[in-house]
Order: sequence, then structure tokens, then C-alpha cells
Amino acid sequence: GSMQQMLNECAKYCLEFCLKFNVEKTKIMVFGKASNAVSDLSCIDLNGRSIEFVSKCRYLRFYIESSNHFKLSYKEDLCGFFGSVNSLLTCMTRPKEHVLLQLLYSNCIPKLSYGAAVKDMTVTEMQQMNVSVNNLIRKIFGFRRWESIRFLREFYNYDSIEVIFAKARRR
Repeated sequence: GSMQQMLNECAKYCLEFCLKFNVEKTKIMVFGKASNAVSDLSCIDLNGRSIEFVSKCRYLRFYIESSNHFKLSYKEDLCGFFGSVNSLLTCMTRPKEHVLLQLLYSNCIPKLSYGAAVKDMTVTEMQQMNVSVNNLIRKIFGFRRWESIRFLREFYNYDSIEVIFAKARRR
């Protein structure tokens, strides 16, 4: 098809100008209606080697998911957040609550909010991130799951995840 023809032209150009594609790092991701039917698409190759179709790939620190539209995944951000939280909470000597809260907002929250200005989060995804942060604040201060921590955030002058994302988008 036309994609194969384009790649052939690129390969021809690269050969002419002593450039080389790294086929190991070259992937194909499909967006739109065909994203669910990748197995039905014909194989595409570069210099005689087949290029892999993927449903998710990493670019810079973003994970891009194949779907009906361009989508950045938030799941890896949550995993990074929980990893940094676990490191924070397993210190030999546990710092005071306000220090833990500052460490949470300076070291862990950035894992969730990286690229907030361009991430198009669903309400459910945003809620899941918010619950994760709120549960951690509850854990730090010894609150029960049903107790509100809003006044703690306000007292220490920290924003909610929703506010952090909204500010990033406005900038």
C-alpha cells in the first residue's frame, strides 16, 4: 500500500545519503477506526525486515496508546507515583507529617502531573489519581478512608490534582 511505498522512498533516500533506519526502534501505531483491526492490516517492512505493530509506546516520558484518537496513558504515571511513594514511606526514620507532605508534593506528585498541560484525562482517570493522592495524605496523617483531607491541603497550601492539571492547562 501507500505506507509501504512511503517507507521504500525513505529507505532509498537514506541509502543515497548514508543514513540508516534502526528497524529495532521503528514501530507502527494505528489510530482511528483501524486501531482495533491491526491484525487485519498487511505487514509493512523496511529494508526487508518487518516492522512491529504496537498498541502502546513510550515517547520522551509519555506513554502513547493506540485507540480511536491520540491518547496518553496515565497508568504508568500512577505506577511511577506509587514507586516514589513507597520509597518515601519506607525511610528508616520517618520524618514529621509536614515534611512528608512536602516530599510528596515535590517528589511524587510530579510523576502524576508531568505533561499535565497536554494530557486529556477522563473524569474517571482524574478521579483515580485524586483518590490515590488523597489516600496517601490520609496515610501520612493517620486519617481514616472516609475522612476529608481538604483542610490539610488548604492549611499547608497544596493544590489538589485537579487544580494542578487545570493550572497547567491555563499556562
